[in-house]
Amino acid sequence: MKQQRARFTALLLAFLLAAGMFSGCVQTGRPESSPAAPALLATAEPAATAEQRTPEPIETPEPKGDAQEAARLFHALDTDVFRAFATSDGYTLHRLLTSPETYGISLAPEQYTWGSLSEAAAAEDAAQAAAFLEALHAIDRELLAARDQLSYDVLEQYLQLESGKGAYFGYYEPLEQSAGVQVQLPLALALCRLETAEDIQRYLALMADTPRYFSEVLAYEKLRSERGLFMTEEALSAVISDCNTVIHHGKDFFLFAAFDDAVDAMEGLSRSERNEYRQQNAEAVENSLVPAFTMLRDGLQALAATCRPMEGAYAGGEEAIAYYALRLQEESSTLLTPEDALALLEPAMQDMFITMQTIYAEDASVASGKLKISAGSAKKDMAYLETLSKNLLPQLPEHSLTLREIPREMGERMGAAAYVIPPLDAEKAHTLLLNPRQEDNTLLLTLAHEGYPGHLCQYLYQRSIEGLGLTQQALTFGGYAEGWAQMAEEWIILEQTRYDQNAAMFAFCNSMLSSAILPSVVSIYVNYYGYERDDVQEYLNQYGLGDAAHADLYFRLAVNAPYGTLRYAIGYAQLSEMMRGMSELLGEAYLQQEVLQQYLDYGPAYFNLIQERMDEWADARVLE
Repeated sequence: MKQQRARFTALLLAFLLAAGMFSGCVQTGRPESSPAAPALLATAEPAATAEQRTPEPIETPEPKGDAQEAARLFHALDTDVFRAFATSDGYTLHRLLTSPETYGISLAPEQYTWGSLSEAAAAEDAAQAAAFLEALHAIDRELLAARDQLSYDVLEQYLQLESGKGAYFGYYEPLEQSAGVQVQLPLALALCRLETAEDIQRYLALMADTPRYFSEVLAYEKLRSERGLFMTEEALSAVISDCNTVIHHGKDFFLFAAFDDAVDAMEGLSRSERNEYRQQNAEAVENSLVPAFTMLRDGLQALAATCRPMEGAYAGGEEAIAYYALRLQEESSTLLTPEDALALLEPAMQDMFITMQTIYAEDASVASGKLKISAGSAKKDMAYLETLSKNLLPQLPEHSLTLREIPREMGERMGAAAYVIPPLDAEKAHTLLLNPRQEDNTLLLTLAHEGYPGHLCQYLYQRSIEGLGLTQQALTFGGYAEGWAQMAEEWIILEQTRYDQNAAMFAFCNSMLSSAILPSVVSIYVNYYGYERDDVQEYLNQYGLGDAAHADLYFRLAVNAPYGTLRYAIGYAQLSEMMRGMSELLGEAYLQQEVLQQYLDYGPAYFNLIQERMDEWADARVLE
């Protein structure tokens, strides 16, 4: 009987995979992290003004045992690190701040660029992080208030990670299949905040810088080629296809539509000014973006003979394995080793399989995938979710929320919805993007992930916390953010009463298993333990997924996109395990709303730092 249920699960997973595995959320920011600037969406610093990119750390005198002085020194250093991060590239600065001058940052629109992938820039960044770390260690942490101690610990862990990256130059893949800069950069431009004439000038400066930046990407790929680290043939084919999509665009190109919509929404512009801006955008696409993608495509094709075999990081030796372990920590916002991550993920995976099998045994119709978990309107779903969230979370800070449809031309690039992270200095205005071209039978869960009580609520609290360190606010904690958003879906399933709870939970588990947890588990086995394709098939067979199609799919994902799902899977597993632990420790004193508020009150951080503090808080509650 066990084997029979496992076979059913395999069929359902196959159905979901055919529908498309990675629909996850899209947040405006930089194209995916690079050695020079690790963050959510990509890279850039003013190439001609590198001294602005990496401001010198302050000279920190020896602490004198004065708590006020220690706090002053820490806040000054935190500001320096924040400025260095914010000015590491033009897109990040534009994403983070509407008024950079308020934070002592002065950068003309024409200086906004995509950054650098050079070895010199990577070494400079690592040295800068080491200098900041030395200054941090000169401050007596014990003299700081509890809030500042957490910000101190976050800063320390971040700087340690950054200062150690220089040793792994060349291992980062900027053109990762389906998620590299060839996909993220155009999307980042399309989602770029355009509210003023200065915003448009920054946007056009980024466009103009694309050929220079892509020349560095290509030089970097040539270096990877020389070191035997170049992408696989399959990955190269996918990247070439992505490039051709931009090169051979038509009149309905999404960058035209997105820009036109933004310009139309700007107040105070004459018709001639709007037409002039549209012309400038069209010229930038044709004279900067298309030539850049053409150069990149042609240069990559010339490297085709150096494609590496279809094998994971393990085949690259100890240094490649060490880099994989480092990236796993970065992606999942934690200090877990791959062994620890696997020990966390496999029980979560097994629990989900059991949940699905139990539900299916009671009602086989849940496998049809026909249940619509939505009122058929994003507006109605969001209103319902906001009501439900009041029972899960404490009162939300004051805010405004705009539901905005993306241009239909962008429909294939995004899932059904996406939350836009607001700038630090405009935190009360929030936007949720809706995709009119994407059908989503579980839209309520998608909106729970992106809106209430998911990303939207997390950032509402994050931006309302008084005294939170600037760098702690600015850094991207992928595992923290996605772990919360994934759990938000599960909380809503258990809280809502309009839809069949078992069917909704079945759909959630199926999605988590096939598109997050299982590919992450296989990624660890392939890249850290050296599993080959046949080993993956043998492993999957114990879950009834041992057919050739599944083995091929998950093995290729592990090789070509090894980090793509880690933040979702490990983030969810860590938060789920933490909440389970809190419930067991507090017993009858466990109040979910109280526990979640305590968790949110710490602000975004690495899981290991939050876990320590949650454990101390729970121990104190038990003793009350």
